[in-house]
Amino acid sequence: MNKVKSFILIMSLVFIASCDLERIPESNLNDRAFWNDNQNFEEACNRLYTFLDGYAIVVLHDVRTDFSYFGSPNAISSGSRLPSANSDDWTVPYRLVFTANKIIQQAEGKDKISKIKQWIGEARFFRAYAYFELVSKFGDVPLVLQPLDIDSEELYGGRTAREEVVQQIYSDL
Repeated sequence: MNKVKSFILIMSLVFIASCDLERIPESNLNDRAFWNDNQNFEEACNRLYTFLDGYAIVVLHDVRTDFSYFGSPNAISSGSRLPSANSDDWTVPYRLVFTANKIIQQAEGKDKISKIKQWIGEARFFRAYAYFELVSKFGDVPLVLQPLDIDSEELYGGRTAREEVVQQIYSDL
């Protein structure tokens, strides 16, 4: 009976010692677990496409010009439009910039991933697109080229000159 207890004790110790205690919880997805392969970068880049507003890109952006006159004056064509208190013209492009910056940052040093240049290219295109939208509407805007934390000084920085932002757009493209 002693041999059986000893065997069970030894086998228990072997199984406990062989457990991978450094596993990442499947319910918590963090950077270390996510940015490892083409599929994850592709999923991250797919998020960039959710910022495109489809029909509104073609139709509504032209409504902001003085060419938009649909048979009768509207608030834009008559010059009486007031800015909305809940417009997302500022926040949505910066969410896109943050997502693109995160992809670009996480792609650094990941040369072993076969399509990494494609994912970086998509992220840079969308960052350029977001800054184009911002510059078109606001002129000088803050230029942010890396993901920011809640305590980052850049969150409280001023606007960057329009010309510098446009140069960054060209550089990204």
